[in-house]
This record gives sequence, C-alpha cells and structure tokens, in this order.
Amino acid sequence: MENIRHTPPKPTVMPLDRWQWKKELNLSNFVNAACQYKDLQSCSDSIRSILIIGPGQGLDCAVFKWRGFQVTTFDIDKTFEPDHLGSVHDLSRFKDKQFDMVIASHVLEHLAVSYLDQSLK
Repeated sequence: MENIRHTPPKPTVMPLDRWQWKKELNLSNFVNAACQYKDLQSCSDSIRSILIIGPGQGLDCAVFKWRGFQVTTFDIDKTFEPDHLGSVHDLSRFKDKQFDMVIASHVLEHLAVSYLDQSLK
C-alpha cells in the first residue's frame, strides 16, 4: 500500500458570526466561569499568573482578574481582542513555565487532530 500523507488544514477562526457570538452571554458562560474558578482554587494557592487560550466573551478573564490573578489572553481571532494573536499549535512566543496555569477551555475540540499533540505539549 502506498503511504499517503495528508496536509493538515491551516488553523483558522471559528466559522460563525463571531461578532454576534461575542456579545451573547448565556447561563452556560456563567456556569463555566464558576467551575473554572473553583477548579483553579483547588489546584494550588501559589497560582498567580494565568494564560487563557481562547478567551471567548471574556467572562472568565473578568472573574480571574477580579479575584487578583494576572491574566494574559491568546487567540487566533482578533475579534476577541486577545493580548497575543496566534494559533494554539505554536506557543513558542511564551517561555517555559512563564505562567502558573494555562487554561484552554472549549478550544481543543476546534483543532485538527494533527495539531493536538503539539498543542497539548
């Protein structure tokens, strides 16, 4: 059999009306923010800096900042006004252990399988 190589799709923004989605908040956004904050509290008292990949509407960021965390955001889509613009499969702009915690809630399911290993690394 011939070994066929597939070219992974180029990382891109979500295929929907992102400006409209950015303005919408639902109960699930509040539940997600509350659960992330609770999970964060259970991890360690020494966590101060957080990288949020895919900040979405920004509710999680607002909650973490309100609770005194240093929050940096990263997204492939400028619609969400991230601190850093780029794709999660290339985080080389950040130093190892630059952040105490990295959160990528509701991000990995949007990636092509070929990018998962690098993104999780």
